[in-house]
Amino acid sequence: MFLTLLILLLVGCGSRPRRTVADYAAARKKPVEAPSAEGVEGFFASRDSALVHINGRVLTRGDFLEAVFRQFGEKTLLSEVIKEELFLQEAERRKLSVDPKDVESEVEEVLGGMSRDLGRGDEAAGRIKLAALYEKQGLALNDVREELRRKLVAQILIKRVTMAMRDLAGVDLRGLYEKNRRYHTRHIAYSFPSFEAQPDAAQLQKKKEARAKAAGARARIVSGELDFVAVARAESDDQVTRTLGGSLGPITAETAMAEALKKVIFSLAPGQVSEPVENPRGGFHLFQVTKIEPSKKYDEVAEEVRKNYLKREPDMEEIREAFYRLREQARIDWPSGR
Repeated sequence: MFLTLLILLLVGCGSRPRRTVADYAAARKKPVEAPSAEGVEGFFASRDSALVHINGRVLTRGDFLEAVFRQFGEKTLLSEVIKEELFLQEAERRKLSVDPKDVESEVEEVLGGMSRDLGRGDEAAGRIKLAALYEKQGLALNDVREELRRKLVAQILIKRVTMAMRDLAGVDLRGLYEKNRRYHTRHIAYSFPSFEAQPDAAQLQKKKEARAKAAGARARIVSGELDFVAVARAESDDQVTRTLGGSLGPITAETAMAEALKKVIFSLAPGQVSEPVENPRGGFHLFQVTKIEPSKKYDEVAEEVRKNYLKREPDMEEIREAFYRLREQARIDWPSGR
């Protein structure tokens, strides 16, 4: 569908001057035509026929095509078409196909999500609102469903081609595994003013006191005299997490936090309390990891990690890399003079 539209844009639209007020006045007299059942070719056959009236002003089919060019540009559109074509050719080469059931499942997921949003959780009510919204735009929900089917077939194939192109050589599976491990963590903060220049005696004293408080709290927690959560609620200078017993939630390699602090967190076993750790921005922390997900170390689950990597759904970055590889291997000939 996208390729057909682009061909029509390039061949049928041509270049013409912007429409004048007189042009609009004449075009307003034309009846608004409903989209025909002849497909895209029939829909864009006559560029001067009225497509829709918006606040009394007509939008012709030619105006619509011009708007597409203005918003996306010929090169951008063509780039997307080339991308889709390369993936579809690779799917044919690899004999990949899409089961209609998979397409219907994706369609329902999209429409279901939109319906739940409109119905504030009530999918049935939201579906009625969704149908009414599209009806105002001259579309039946079944028309939208059919458009989604055509679009999603290509998207599913692109994902499957990307997955089929995966090569484990050079992939750091251990690194990926560690990167995505979640360390559920809590902390107790003991603050002191940060300083960039040479600290004076008063500043050094406050830093010394903060560290002593952190070390004393750790000793009482490790001995079992006090509970970590209770100390966090009573002593932590982090007012945001204090009422939560110091909970920071899950920490991963991607979490925005000083690397020195994450390094300590990732070295802890569940239940273990860290030594006082200085924050580069000021203050000392005690950390305790309550749970690690997944709990097993990489060497214990290496084969499972490999299988999961091969079957996981690709992200946009991986799809982009797959496209670059296909583009490098492809022979694309441009017409002379382009």
